[in-house]
Amino acid sequence: MTYLYRVVAHLPWQRLLVLPLLLLSLGAAAQGQLTRYRAGKTQLDQGHYAVAMQELEPLAQPINHFTQAADAGYLYAVAATRLGQWAEAEQMLNLIRNQYPTYASLNEVLYLQGQVSFEQGDYDTALRTLGQLPAEQYAAPARPCKPAI
Repeated sequence: MTYLYRVVAHLPWQRLLVLPLLLLSLGAAAQGQLTRYRAGKTQLDQGHYAVAMQELEPLAQPINHFTQAADAGYLYAVAATRLGQWAEAEQMLNLIRNQYPTYASLNEVLYLQGQVSFEQGDYDTALRTLGQLPAEQYAAPARPCKPAI
């Protein structure tokens, strides 16, 4: 595609002909990413954690500009924890926290990262991480008190 663009770039009217081809290739790439994401999610659901990690890891990288990159990263981390690959899970969770700070499920990321730290024996980090969670979301529901008779 790059060679084709160079060939017709100097011809102004032919640039317009190349533009739809470029847009089609971008659409195909996005569709391929979505297909890969769904395949990775299916593999995770079926318990094929290593295969799920292979499918999801590239999608989580910011350089790929996948719209569901944070979701892919979280699912990758879940698969890694199921395999006991704590370092890989922690690395991906850190990537999500740093690259996608507005991720809607950031609380789940913090919770999983706390679990990973506990599993690695890093209790101080686990408690600090879990301390960042909003208390009201994870607090036990209050029970009404019965009057003593």
